[in-house]
Amino acid sequence: MAVPTYILYEGKKYIRLGKCNHCGACCPSCPHLRFLENGKTKCAIWDKLSDKDDKEALKVGIHTSACRGFPNSPADLFNDKELAEKCGYYFKEVNG
Repeated sequence: MAVPTYILYEGKKYIRLGKCNHCGACCPSCPHLRFLENGKTKCAIWDKLSDKDDKEALKVGIHTSACRGFPNSPADLFNDKELAEKCGYYFKEVNG
């Protein structure tokens, strides 16, 4: 069983819960973001859409900071209400 990672934010302890729902709100300016007909998004690098999608990026293993575990702080969501409403992740305060 994995030990949860707690994040300190403004003197309180939080844990990140939820999962990516492919809303694309965290990476709207990324050139690898692809919008699908169903309103969801996919990453042309990590959610490979076809053999021709960003082959060069796949080969060199580009992994931007936005991709590395967004949101990585409660501030990412607490300071952007619109993003928080779309994102499948959320932070829960942990007592103790």
